Amino acid sequence: MLHHPCTIPDSFTFPSPLKACARLLAFSEGEALHGQTVKLGLDADLCIKTTAITMYSAFGDVNSARQVFDDMAKKKNIVWTSMIGGYARNQSPREALLLLSMMEEGLEADDATIASALLACAELEDLDHGKKLHCRIRKLGMRISVVLGTALVGRYAKCGEIAAAREVFDALPERNVLTWSAMISGRAQNDQGEEALRLFNKRVTEGDNKPNEITVMAKLSACVQTGDLSIGKWVHAYIHRTQMGYSIWIELFTY
Repeated sequence: MLHHPCTIPDSFTFPSPLKACARLLAFSEGEALHGQTVKLGLDADLCIKTTAITMYSAFGDVNSARQVFDDMAKKKNIVWTSMIGGYARNQSPREALLLLSMMEEGLEADDATIASALLACAELEDLDHGKKLHCRIRKLGMRISVVLGTALVGRYAKCGEIAAAREVFDALPERNVLTWSAMISGRAQNDQGEEALRLFNKRVTEGDNKPNEITVMAKLSACVQTGDLSIGKWVHAYIHRTQMGYSIWIELFTY
């Protein structure tokens, strides 16, 4: 990191560049930045530690993320959540759920932590564990945020429990594009192409959040299932009209 010779970087200097490295998947730069925090004695800072865990997880380097995690003597919820989410997003769902159990020996999981755990349950298609987490949410009277609600919808859908997914979806006071995508994808993946198409059409005509590539891919999947060429042509026109770019076509050829 370049800085003015009279300016000494502090704990507020590093989190944003580390986040940028995570977004850009700039592994070498991120590793070098983290190394600087160690040299400057700033690596014990909670924000830097948490951001480093998230960054290494984004790189797919869960071992380095875990090393940062293990080096922390005291861990707050946000740290546990970052590491659990890192495992869940890197095809290590069992490690994620094991870490959740370890966390709960001393801390109460919050909605963000449970959302990460639900992602792990979806990866494992572990319906029972996911239901237990949902029951705990209800028992604690925890507010189901958009993040938590989306995780529940995705988890139920991936486990084939579409009715339960729809129940959660309908009860959410607020939904974003990821919530809609989870529900539409769930319908399409569970051989309910017509329902997926109906939801997509509703999404297009309602709200401020326009469908993204994930949502459109779900609709294309539904078109394949229903064999409706006219709808496929409509989706094709929608992609061009909204200038979604080439990423959707790359997905099409690998779907």
